[in-house]
Amino acid sequence: MSRYKSANGQDDVVYLVPWRLDGTDGTYSTYVDGAQPIEFDSTGTFVAYADLSKETVLGWVQTALGDEKIAEYQATIDEKLSNMATPVIITESPPWFPPPAL
Repeated sequence: MSRYKSANGQDDVVYLVPWRLDGTDGTYSTYVDGAQPIEFDSTGTFVAYADLSKETVLGWVQTALGDEKIAEYQATIDEKLSNMATPVIITESPPWFPPPAL
């Protein structure tokens, strides 16, 4: 996570959280990832960096992304898994590969 050494009267204020959403269909696995800016809420309860939990930070990211965006990312994962299971493009070596020795 990226954090400001000091901001808004607090120390070690997180402002950017990398995230990853994994998906699997039991055979194939894929993911989407990104980095979510986090807005500092000076009216909320500040949690010291050393006291942050995975659940707290995950909640920040989910809130910042919103349900609609999370659903879009899940749909992307579903589409990637579908394309892995039933490819629409196939790239492979020609039937005569490797080429004959000269």
